[in-house]
Amino acid sequence: MLRLALPLLLELSLGVAAGVLGTVLAGQMADASAAAFALAMQFFQTAFLLFRVVGAGISVVLSQRLGYQDPIAAEVAARTALVASFVMGLLAAFVLWFGSDQLLIQFQVPEEVRLQARPLMQWLAPCVLLDALVVAMASVMRAHLFAVQSLRVMIVMHGLHWLMAWLLMEGGFGLSGFAMASMLSRLLSLVLLTRCWERYLGIEHIWLTTPTLDRAACYAILRIGLPGAAENGVWRLGFMASIAAASQLGTGSLATQAYVLQFNTVILLAGFAMGLAVEILVGRLVGEGHLKRAHALVRRVTWAGLLVAGSVSIVVALSGPWLVPLLTQDLSIRSEAIRLLWISVLLETGRSFNLVLLGSLRAVGDTRYPLYSGIPSVLLLLAGGSWLLGVHWAWGLAGIWLAYAADEWARGLLLWRRWLTLQWLPAAQQVIRRMRAEKKRGL
Repeated sequence: MLRLALPLLLELSLGVAAGVLGTVLAGQMADASAAAFALAMQFFQTAFLLFRVVGAGISVVLSQRLGYQDPIAAEVAARTALVASFVMGLLAAFVLWFGSDQLLIQFQVPEEVRLQARPLMQWLAPCVLLDALVVAMASVMRAHLFAVQSLRVMIVMHGLHWLMAWLLMEGGFGLSGFAMASMLSRLLSLVLLTRCWERYLGIEHIWLTTPTLDRAACYAILRIGLPGAAENGVWRLGFMASIAAASQLGTGSLATQAYVLQFNTVILLAGFAMGLAVEILVGRLVGEGHLKRAHALVRRVTWAGLLVAGSVSIVVALSGPWLVPLLTQDLSIRSEAIRLLWISVLLETGRSFNLVLLGSLRAVGDTRYPLYSGIPSVLLLLAGGSWLLGVHWAWGLAGIWLAYAADEWARGLLLWRRWLTLQWLPAAQQVIRRMRAEKKRGL
C-alpha cells in the first residue's frame, strides 16, 4: 500500500503545487485574476470528464488482468486505453475551446472576471488532450506497480511547468502563460513516458504502429469508466451549480473560494492517493480471487484515510492565519477564508472517506451503485444546499461549504454500508468469471 500511495501522494502534490503557483501569480495581478484563474481551471476539469469515461477504467481493468496473470490481455488493454484516451481528450478539447464563452455567460460570471477567464480557457483546450494521454500512460505504469518510475517523469514535467509558468506569467503573457507552460511540459512528459513503456513494460512503437482498439478491452474499460464518469459528471455539475451560487455573492467571494479551494486540494491529496492505491491493489486481489483479503484491506484503509485527512485538515486550519495572507492582502477575504478552513475539517474527512470507498467499489466492478446512490445527494445537498444555505438563507460561503460537507458524508456513509454488507460480492465474482472466459477465448 505504501509503495503505491506515497509516490502517488508526491505526484499529486506536484500537480497541486502547479495550481497553487498559478493562483499565487494570478493573485499578484488582482483578485479578479485569481477568480478568473480558478474558474477556468474548474471548467478545464469539467471538460476533462469526457476523458474520465476511459480514465476511470484503465487502472481497474489492467490491475484485474495483471492479478489474473494475463499480461497479453493487459498489453492489449493498455494500447486500447491510449487510443480511447486520445479520442476522448480530443472531444474534451473541442468542448472547452468552443464552449468557453457561453459557459461563462450562463454562469453569470462578472465581466471583469470573464474577460480574463475566456482566453485562458481556450489556451487550456489543447492541454486537455495532452493531459488525457499523460494520465492514461501514467495510469498504466502504476497498474504495473511502477509508481516510482511514473513519479520521476512527473517531477520533471511539473518542474518544467513551474519554471515556464513563472517566466511566462511574469513576462507579460498573463494567465495564458500558465496554459502555454502546461502544453510544453506535457509534451516532454509524453516523450519520457513513451521511453518508460518501452523500458519497463516492453510495450514498443506505440506511436508508429497501427492503433489498437480491441473490442473486449474497450468494453471492459467502458463498463468501469462510464458509470464512474457519469458519477463524477453528476458531482461536477452539482459543484458548478455551487460555483454559480458563489458568483451571486460577488467577485470577493469568488476570489475567497478560489484561495480556499487550493488549500482544500492540498488536504484531499492523501485521501485521493490512498483511494487510487487501494483501487489498484483491490483490483489485483480480485484478479487473484482473494476477496476476503480485499475486504479486510478496504476496512483498514478507510479508517486510516479518515485519520490522515482529519489530521492534515486540522493542521491546515490552525495554520490558516499564516497561510492565507500569502495569497491575498484583502482583510475581509482573509477572515472568511480562515473560517472556511475550519469547516473544511468536516468536509475533507468526509471526502477522504468517500474516495477510498469509491475506488474500492470500482475495483471490484460494483460501479453502478455509487452513481445511483450519489445522484440524490448531489442534487439535493450539494447543488440545492449551496443555493439554499449560501444565497437564499444568506449564509454566504460558509453555507456553501456546509453543503459540500453534507454531500460528501451522505454519499460516503451509503458506500460504507454497501461495503460492510458485502453487497459488492456478486459484481466481483462476475469479474472473475468474465476474465476466465476471455482467457479461454485466447484474449
